[in-house]
Amino acid sequence: MLGRSTHGGTNWRVSSSAKMRRAPTLSAALLVAVACGTPTPSTYDAGPPHDAGHVLVEIGTRESGAIFTPWHDGDTIPLVRGPQGGVMLTPSVAIDGALVSGTDPSFDVVISNLTPPERVPLGEFPGVGPLRAIFARLDARLVDGPIYDQTGWTETPGVPLIVRARVTGNGIDAFGEVQIVLGASGTPAFDAGAFDGVEAGTRDADAPDAGP
Repeated sequence: MLGRSTHGGTNWRVSSSAKMRRAPTLSAALLVAVACGTPTPSTYDAGPPHDAGHVLVEIGTRESGAIFTPWHDGDTIPLVRGPQGGVMLTPSVAIDGALVSGTDPSFDVVISNLTPPERVPLGEFPGVGPLRAIFARLDARLVDGPIYDQTGWTETPGVPLIVRARVTGNGIDAFGEVQIVLGASGTPAFDAGAFDGVEAGTRDADAPDAGP
């Protein structure tokens, strides 16, 4: 039977069978495509209500590759400006490291951008994925990211946005989301070198969408 809880401003859900394993991340070419292309709206299903289950996925910032800081409801998150002029969030996702054995397990990740309070997909930029990603162990967590999630072509500071994540694979089917406020772009446009150190992964046509 599923319960529910809240931790760090992120609400989570896991299926009853979810108890064992994990997955890989993003190539430079894919990252550029994600940062500046237009995703297919049908790929991004918001999934079940965000309070429907256990907390299992955190969404936040991965700093210097080794520190994960969860986002909390109401946090203002700065944007990054992409090489072709778009603006994007750079979320990372984390799950409990005790759920899966292994050093660098692989999972499928979907990020959905939803506009509150209706929780509808964000226009041309409903999200990213599915992406096959390698998760790294950081303390008690397994973490993937940053993931380049375009939110538009121009900055919209002060606009609220629900960022939702789904992580599947290795017996895991987990959800999490947090409602943030978009900030101004705090990072200048980057070139291909900016992708150095970001986990490599590929889009998998057979991977699940953000909903069950």
